[in-house]
Amino acid sequence: GNDCRLWRKILVRGGALTVLEGDWNLPRAVVIEFPNREAAEAWYHSPEYQKIIPLRLNSTTGNFVIVDGV
Repeated sequence: GNDCRLWRKILVRGGALTVLEGDWNLPRAVVIEFPNREAAEAWYHSPEYQKIIPLRLNSTTGNFVIVDGV
């Protein structure tokens, strides 16, 4: 399965979303907290997550970004 030991917690998942500036055509946002960039990259590149990427890409539309200092 998805190795959640690499991340701390989900900070945002869904909820009301209001775009005040710019273009945002996605219905929700998900923000996951990691202890550091290395942990986020390790999770993304883990064999467990790599196996589910096709499922995610076939069932969702969105971007996957890593932001330092949040």
